[in-house]
Amino acid sequence: MRYSMLGLAAISAAFLAVPAGATDAATPIYQLSVDIRDGGKLVASPSLRVASGETASVVADPGDGRNYSIAVKVSPIGGDTVSLDSTIDINTASGKHFAGKPRLTARLGERVSLLYGDDAGVTVEMTLSEAKRID
Repeated sequence: MRYSMLGLAAISAAFLAVPAGATDAATPIYQLSVDIRDGGKLVASPSLRVASGETASVVADPGDGRNYSIAVKVSPIGGDTVSLDSTIDINTASGKHFAGKPRLTARLGERVSLLYGDDAGVTVEMTLSEAKRID
């Protein structure tokens, strides 16, 4: 399985997606956990750090014709509520293609799910929490 970050740096075993210039101590940093399932099987489970107002991207490519590209922009709305503006592009093993730009509103710690196709299709689950600053 190959993961790649689009325009972002990978640090250690986990993904760190805090863009350059996001070092202002007042800028919230979030931990975004993503689970991608295809036909009920876990394909990828990356964890990303993303600064408020910035976009984090990840591509999972198992090397068998399937690929999953997800970009998420996180914007605080107020209190513990955030907006997740997503761009999702998926090619499945069965040759199906799904693309969309879902906008979700979620509370920190709440798991949100997107289902593409039927019950055995592709599920993208995201959980966002506040991250400890490391800069």
